[in-house]
Amino acid sequence: MLTETGLAHQFIGHKWLKWLKDQGLTFCVRVPQSHHIHRLNGDILKAKDLSKSFPNGTYLVDCMVDSVWGNVYIKPLPDGDILFLFGNCNSKFLAQLYKKRWVIEACFQNLKTRGFNLEETHLQDLKRIQKLIAMVSIAYAFCVSLGIYVNRKIKPIKVNTDNYKINSFFRTGMNLIFENFRKPELVERHLLPVFKIFTRYIIQKLQLFEYQILVV
Repeated sequence: MLTETGLAHQFIGHKWLKWLKDQGLTFCVRVPQSHHIHRLNGDILKAKDLSKSFPNGTYLVDCMVDSVWGNVYIKPLPDGDILFLFGNCNSKFLAQLYKKRWVIEACFQNLKTRGFNLEETHLQDLKRIQKLIAMVSIAYAFCVSLGIYVNRKIKPIKVNTDNYKINSFFRTGMNLIFENFRKPELVERHLLPVFKIFTRYIIQKLQLFEYQILVV
């Protein structure tokens, strides 16, 4: 399990970190730079000082943060902030694990305000909410898959000066769907064949029956 709280600092503290460790969970959390790093030799370090000494980032093993032992990764960010990661996994993997967290964050954003506005549902029944999330998740996966296909096979997504894509795979796929629905004749020609292939893949991958999808 990868646990990452981002800037939700209310989850940072001895009780929370100790609970994660006691449960045997592999975790990687972002810690506010004000938290101190205690070393085995008795030294007490500050993230700010380390970021100045190591502009390209540094790893520290066997450290104590909030009275819990683990490993640390420190790196200064372009905006002046400091990436201070703490976890019980290999220190060299902390940055990689944290990077994966953004995939999850992007998914949540697209399911909500940046895409499907899932938070606006008025459903209260748990089973109906589960079905709604399942269908929205399938729709999200379809948009992402469509965006990846467009990027690889049709037209590469443009990048900005920082070499980041100006649109995500999700947004590229969703925009294409919007454009095609404005032209009904293109829906049957372009979208339906792709959707049928995608649906067939989902059914086979999850070993679902068609009626299970239709009744959701």
